[in-house]
Amino acid sequence: MVAQHWWASFTLANRTEWSFAIFATILVMTALIYMMTAIVLPDIPADEPIDLREHYFREVPAFFGLAIGIVGWSLFREYMLEGRLPEPVNLFFHGVFALTALIAALWRRPRVHEGLTVLMALIFVIYIALLFSRL
Repeated sequence: MVAQHWWASFTLANRTEWSFAIFATILVMTALIYMMTAIVLPDIPADEPIDLREHYFREVPAFFGLAIGIVGWSLFREYMLEGRLPEPVNLFFHGVFALTALIAALWRRPRVHEGLTVLMALIFVIYIALLFSRL
């Protein structure tokens, strides 16, 4: 997600009209993605063992809540930059991402999360290939 956000941001280099609101919109998106990466990795105490599974499931609501927030913010970002919502295919993928994150936030079964991880990675690769392979 970080790399895709960075890649898609290259289209902003040709933008001639800027406002602080548009800049702030981009900045908030970057901050939300950073917050997701901060949540996923635990603080590891030097003298205590860490249970990564327990950490993951403790952070599930915040992590996937941020993921849903990022999807919503992405729609807002598109509106701020282009004055409209994304094209239908892009909007469809936003819906799929939000639905997948919602399922992950609500369902605590490890096998479901393992399956969703593979599914989400596959969907994200298809999304990038279809919409962002060339800018």
